[in-house]
Formats: sequence, structure tokens, C-alpha cells
Amino acid sequence: MKHKKTTISDIAKIMNVSSITVSRALRGEDGVSKELRDKIIFKAKDLGYSKTKNNVNILILHEKTNLQDNPNFNFTLQCIETELQNRGAEYSIEFVSKDKQSKKEIPCKILKGNIFDGVLFIGRFSEDYITFLKTKIEYQSLYAGYSPSLDCDTVRFNAINAAYKQCKYLLSNGHRRIGFVGNLSSYILGEKMLGMKAAMNKYDLQINMDFFIDRKANDLEKNLLKVLNLKNRPTAIMCQGDLIALKIIKLLHENNFKVPEDISIIGIGNQEISSLSIPALTTIDINIEHSCYTVVDLLIKRINNPQKPYESITTNGFLIERDSVKNLTKGDSI
Repeated sequence: MKHKKTTISDIAKIMNVSSITVSRALRGEDGVSKELRDKIIFKAKDLGYSKTKNNVNILILHEKTNLQDNPNFNFTLQCIETELQNRGAEYSIEFVSKDKQSKKEIPCKILKGNIFDGVLFIGRFSEDYITFLKTKIEYQSLYAGYSPSLDCDTVRFNAINAAYKQCKYLLSNGHRRIGFVGNLSSYILGEKMLGMKAAMNKYDLQINMDFFIDRKANDLEKNLLKVLNLKNRPTAIMCQGDLIALKIIKLLHENNFKVPEDISIIGIGNQEISSLSIPALTTIDINIEHSCYTVVDLLIKRINNPQKPYESITTNGFLIERDSVKNLTKGDSI
């Protein structure tokens, strides 16, 4: 019968100390008295603890909204779990609503007495909550929730590169009047505009803000039709994500616009549903599997080497060409 490996968290729970204290004692680091260090080392040997870089217990926290807004969430979680399993790490998963974050509620898994070596946040958590949990679990990594004010290991998608690839593809297909639909109040908008500018500069073109539509507006359909009624309306629209792209295609269909005959649409995410839409959506695959490997790797490295510099890693995506973009170089422009 295969016995479960003893972890740092197991030792910490038995000794009634933090996993950070156990980790420092086993490494011989400062911050732990000689008496306590000797007790921890003795207990570790008694329990048959085998020191390995991956012998850790991770708490995975995600926002409930992620489940609603991102159909790729299940695949993301699956990839993170698979990577942790491949490394022999233990883990628990819990969602924390924005309300619980604002109240600074401790995750249930911690309240039940579980001791974790690190925490992995999936999604955009509040900075105050991340800072608050650092007093409970010191080692943290953020997945797709970058904040410039936090010193924390982060893995996120390269919004600049994705927007550049979207725009470049449209330009290569003869489009010169290019719109955008997304969250116009998000800091990511600035990154997307940098990507668009980089692509348009090669064609001596400027971004036209009249072609930008806020996906959070009260009447998305009304604002979309307003842009499409302009004298020199856009021939293509870049969308912040696949879901909003599919919503735009639906609204266009309901208002007798054909995609891509009348207007082209391109998304980001390569969610499963994007290949099933009519027309199938041209999009950017965001390399979820690789980014999940990277964020797990960052967190385990942080646990095993707390003094290393913090890292912020962006992952580039790649184009998935389908049927929602018209090639204007093969005929008259719209």
C-alpha cells in the first residue's frame, strides 16, 4: 500500500507553527530559534519527511465571477491541477467572492486548520485582500490578475502582443478602418492601444477613437449601430474577448449586417464556442496550458527560494484563422 508523503504543512500542523517557520527551520535560515529548529528537524525525521522542491501544499483561490465571464476557466483550473499533480504537490481549491474580499474574510480552507506553503490567485482579486492574505500565507502568485502596485510573482497574457496580432491580421487583409469593443475603463485598454498603434504605424495610420465601443455601456446595441451608421464606418472590429465578439456577431445578425461580408470580427481567447459560431470566429489563442505551467513553476520557486526577485511574465498568443474576417484585397473595400 502506497503511503502519503509527509509535507511541510503536515509538520507545521503537528508542531502548531506556520509552514513558513518549518520551511525556514529545515533550510537552516534565520528567524527560527535553535531550540525550535531542532524540534522541527527531529519531528520531520520522525515523520519520514523527505525534502524535495515540490513537496508543498498550495491553496488555489479564484473569483466566482471568473466562472461566469470566462468559459476557459475550467480548462485553466484543469491545467493548473495537472501541473501541481505532475510535481507531486498537494492543493486545495476555493472561490472567494468580491464581497468576502471586501470584508477580508479568511478562506474556509485556512479556517479549518489547513496549513499552506503558498497561495495561487486566479483572476483579478482586490489588492487589499491579496495584501491581507499575505499575513496568513506569505508566498503568493497571481494568474491573470496583474497589479502594478504589488510586489508579487505574476503570469498574465500579453495584451499588447495580442492586440498587435489582431490589428496586423486585419491590416494584412486590407482593412484600414478598424474599431474596438471592450472595457474602455480598464487599464488594459492602454496596452491594447499600444499594440494597435504598433501595427498601424507600419501603414501610417492612426487609431480612430470614434470606432471604440464600451462593452459595459447600458445600451451596447445602440452604440454599435451608432458607429456602423457613420459615413466612413469601420470595416472590422477587434474585440476584447471571444464572448463579446460572439455577442457582437449576434447583434449584427439581428440588425441585418452580415459577418464577414458587411463587417469583419476578430476575438481573443480561442474558447471552444468560438469554433462553433456562424461564422466560426477568427481569434487569438492565449496559450493557457503554458501559462498555467509557468505560474505553478513561479510559486514553487518562490517557496523554495524566498529571496529571489519578483517576476512578472507575459505569455504571447497565436492567431487562429477562421471565417469571420473578410479579405478586402481580393475585392472592393466596404
